[in-house]
Amino acid sequence: MFFVESLDYSEDYFHTQSDSHHYWTLEGLAFSQFTLITGLNGVGKSRMCNIIKNTISRMTSPVEPTLGKTEISFKIHKNNLYTYLCEVEQGEKLKKLIIREELRQRGKKKPLFDRNKIYDSHSRRRVNYSPPEDQLSFHARRDQVRHDYIENIILAAKKFHFLDFGEPKMLRSGTEQLAYLPPEIPSSLTSLAFEQLVDPNKKSAILADINRMGFSVNDLFVKRVIMGGQIVPMLFIKEDGVEGTFGFVEASTGMFKVIFLMVFLNLVEEGSCLLIDNAADGLDYKRSMLLPKLVERASKKNQIIMVSNNEILLNQTDIRNWNVLFREGPRVKAVNYKNSKERLSAFADSGLSNYEYFREEYFLDWKD
Repeated sequence: MFFVESLDYSEDYFHTQSDSHHYWTLEGLAFSQFTLITGLNGVGKSRMCNIIKNTISRMTSPVEPTLGKTEISFKIHKNNLYTYLCEVEQGEKLKKLIIREELRQRGKKKPLFDRNKIYDSHSRRRVNYSPPEDQLSFHARRDQVRHDYIENIILAAKKFHFLDFGEPKMLRSGTEQLAYLPPEIPSSLTSLAFEQLVDPNKKSAILADINRMGFSVNDLFVKRVIMGGQIVPMLFIKEDGVEGTFGFVEASTGMFKVIFLMVFLNLVEEGSCLLIDNAADGLDYKRSMLLPKLVERASKKNQIIMVSNNEILLNQTDIRNWNVLFREGPRVKAVNYKNSKERLSAFADSGLSNYEYFREEYFLDWKD
């Protein structure tokens, strides 16, 4: 299980290429089992997605740390709550230096590790510790005996998956697709060539969800074809009452996106955390109305975080599950049920549609 509870982020550094100072903050993000993040254009929703994705990917893979200060709280194994803080500054010759890093567990007075000491599970005490300046502790001290909690966190964090529902990024191919799909879904020349569709149990669940979304598809199968001089797996679709089959490239954009999302939701491992950017983009009114019910049903087994400005989608979800992002210059604040319970409850009981929250008299009062 991997469940994100909260996130705060800030960056403050001099960008040499643009010869300018960069300052930006993101405050107060709080997540539930199903969370919808929204806000006006330009508020920083895509940037927020990248921060979440990059923060978690740095925990699972020894990639170069990015500049900024991030504090994220997450749960693994139901009740094991951790808070991880990492602050990276730019040193000489543009080298990125980790100046502060700390992992705390709920109920423990002292951190499991910082840049000076680390908890040793074998001896059950904190020992002196001096990791490389540019390497995170998650990777500097991989040891299943002495630091088993680190291994447990890394394993759980691999259940985080990111999907961009925007059309251009759904058409990525080859190795690029690995960044967007869960590891158990193989990448290929196309986004939809999923070999696991031969599993009859998973396939039947996927087909049922596609039909619930209003597409009469009675079969999906993968067949090897020649494209661009390469032999690649291609997804073929069989519609009810229509003779023959057709490849995914012939499907409408709406059908393409629905099939992709239903496959994605059904193939991830239970207990995963799914971040879906640009949710419902390209869907018509009917599918936008149906999508929230299917996603919320899927959230009973996985944490699902959706990012969208789709008016229909917003009106079909509970505003108590929202994070509304507001921006004033370089400062972005999330208004949610955790930090603004009375305000959001009063609006939810007003009888107005959720999208009305974006009217000036409502959303401009967040600074109070």
